[in-house]
Amino acid sequence: MSEPTPSIEQARRAYEVLKQDYPAAVIQRRLGLSGQSRHSLDHIVADAGRRTRLVNWAKSAQLFDEQYERRGPR
Repeated sequence: MSEPTPSIEQARRAYEVLKQDYPAAVIQRRLGLSGQSRHSLDHIVADAGRRTRLVNWAKSAQLFDEQYERRGPR
């Protein structure tokens, strides 16, 4: 069974976490938002698919950071 779609609040928190390491333009491109217009956070988290990708990306980044801290650079 699949996980439920992340809430808008979860997606907002994930966006803020990712913004610490990535510019907004990179986050938007990775979520499939391209073009000249800057998308607001409300627009980004309005779509369930984007919320899921955003939260999963933030979880992956967090797990990577935790593993890196434990193991150190190779």
